[in-house]
Amino acid sequence: RMISPFILRRLKRDVLKELPEKNETIVYARMEKEQEALYKANAKQLSETIAGKHGEQFRTGKIEILSALTRLRQLCCDPHLVYENYLGAAAKLET
Repeated sequence: RMISPFILRRLKRDVLKELPEKNETIVYARMEKEQEALYKANAKQLSETIAGKHGEQFRTGKIEILSALTRLRQLCCDPHLVYENYLGAAAKLET
């Protein structure tokens, strides 16, 4: 409520009626075997880390969990973002 006067949100149809509708295309990119194995290993490690936390540990470790989720997203895009010595392919980058 405090910042709402400073935020301007407009719909495209309110700004310019001649603009075409938004087009969305969904493209699927399957990970290579190396990339998928790396992703699954990191996901398993995150899962075990989360399972090992209880109560207050879980509440205080939210930033670490967010960081690990971000790392998983980076692995999906290009493992070179996380591991400098990664030699395999990056499915999304190639797509």
